[in-house]
Amino acid sequence: MGNKVVILGLDGATFELLDPWLDAGRLPNLKRMIDEGVSGELKSCVPPVTAPAWTSFFTGKNPGKHGVFDFVRQDRDSYEFHPVNSRSYHGKSLWEVIGDQGRNVTVLNVPMTHPAYPVRGALVSDFLLATTKGERSHPPELLMELEKSFGPYPTETVPPYFAGRDSEEDIGRFLQEYQQAMQYKFRVAQHFLEKDKPDFLMLHLFGNDQICHWLWHLMDDKHPKYRDAESKKHLERIHEYYQAFDLEVGNLMDRTDEEVSLFIVSDHGFGPVHRSIDFNTWLYNEGYLALKRRPSSRLRRLAWRMGLTPQALMDRDWFLRFAMNTFVRLKKKRSSQNVDDLKQAHALMRLFLSFRDIDWCRTRAFSPFGFGQIRINLRGQWSQGCVYEGLEYENTRKEIVEKLRALKDPETGEVVDAVVSTREEIYSGDLVAEAPDILFVPTHGKYRPKSTGFSSRNVFASSGWMTGIHKMNGVFIGRGKPLNRGQRLEDLRITDVFPSVLGLMGLQIPADVDGRIPDQLFTDEFLQAHPVRRGPASSQTKRPPAEEDGREGDGEVMDRLKSLGYLE
Repeated sequence: MGNKVVILGLDGATFELLDPWLDAGRLPNLKRMIDEGVSGELKSCVPPVTAPAWTSFFTGKNPGKHGVFDFVRQDRDSYEFHPVNSRSYHGKSLWEVIGDQGRNVTVLNVPMTHPAYPVRGALVSDFLLATTKGERSHPPELLMELEKSFGPYPTETVPPYFAGRDSEEDIGRFLQEYQQAMQYKFRVAQHFLEKDKPDFLMLHLFGNDQICHWLWHLMDDKHPKYRDAESKKHLERIHEYYQAFDLEVGNLMDRTDEEVSLFIVSDHGFGPVHRSIDFNTWLYNEGYLALKRRPSSRLRRLAWRMGLTPQALMDRDWFLRFAMNTFVRLKKKRSSQNVDDLKQAHALMRLFLSFRDIDWCRTRAFSPFGFGQIRINLRGQWSQGCVYEGLEYENTRKEIVEKLRALKDPETGEVVDAVVSTREEIYSGDLVAEAPDILFVPTHGKYRPKSTGFSSRNVFASSGWMTGIHKMNGVFIGRGKPLNRGQRLEDLRITDVFPSVLGLMGLQIPADVDGRIPDQLFTDEFLQAHPVRRGPASSQTKRPPAEEDGREGDGEVMDRLKSLGYLE
């Protein structure tokens, strides 16, 4: 039957944080995994964002083939945004391919698995993108059965918007809730390993991502918002979270036999963020984006120029309290009060200049919700496109790319450290035309690309509550009998995990994947006994497309993504 695999998906992990703790002896079980196995930085996809990155991981394909480029997609007729879900991507997932070849799987909380769909085994979907619409588990009764045994299944936790404001109790509660959620999910995973004995199990853990987003300045003494006294209050509690994770990893290693290989994988890395860049403000200033001339839009533009922006409100204590209280209520069962909170929040947002005020007929380029993306408003592709295909399109795109590559931070006078690319330079596949035309990825973090409407009247502004941001440098650690010992791997890509897992399990690798099995991953003895097997392409999927799923619940998901810092 071949080897079995367990994968722990640690969202947003980076050796930049882990290495000092490993050297200090704080994470002995991770150190043991590295010493007895393989490890290396895992390069994420572009953009290094949860939805496209995990989709690249579990399809083995770049976004140009699977079609997910961020947490949302934009309707080309209405210009409205809709969250992506398990019906948005093309191709088969790793666990579907494993199931098709006769092996049993358990999948727990991996992003892009809601609504839940049939697998050969068990699946509990991703609550980050879950709504009251669509099944949350397969089989449908599974989640209820788990909650009878383990209690309510944990979902996302309120971020500490108040980080940096001497709120020791709130930050402590935030860390405690994520630690309890992590320990709950490990108990569920262990339950499946002992009861069902699947050939493949994957567990996704979200807490690391949120800790790094909101509390990076407490772990980084070079961050502008670092304060020694504040860091000392919270740093040990942060360490406790990671030590609890390390303990769970040790328990897994001790309770699984030698036929099981254990991996820790992250979808992207992390680093500090000091400043934000509002691309729609930049595009407006540069003359690529136009605003409507109607009176309401003129009033909002005037208020925006006077400083009435989301960024300005983030610095107000009353707004912080309002935002947090609203999100807390949204987490509870839907009620009339809940509806009132939503109405208040949406009414407040209507005071700001936003996508509603864009004059699409006169806009040549815009930045949609997402991470450093710019789209050209092309005739024939967008309902109100005004840029002609061919020479005008190419010149417009080339001009924007050149300006972005020369973009300077007025505070430092230095050119922004970023990679600016066209979609053809990054992606390959049948869906490249669906990708953003231009992509901007900060090289070393520090800058946060914001595509939220017009969050500030300045192109460059404060990073707000967020002090950590996604980077390309994820984590890969593996330990098992077929794997080399103490081997540092180079040039790993997030798409490489897919064929590596199939090769380890002795299964066929679909011909259309982008990933490859890294050099030095397997021992020579294993490769000689288990030659790589190639199979036909796996581009077909039985899941209905997103359009057939309806748009009910979109607002609920969009509000959740905003509250967690993915959209604003």
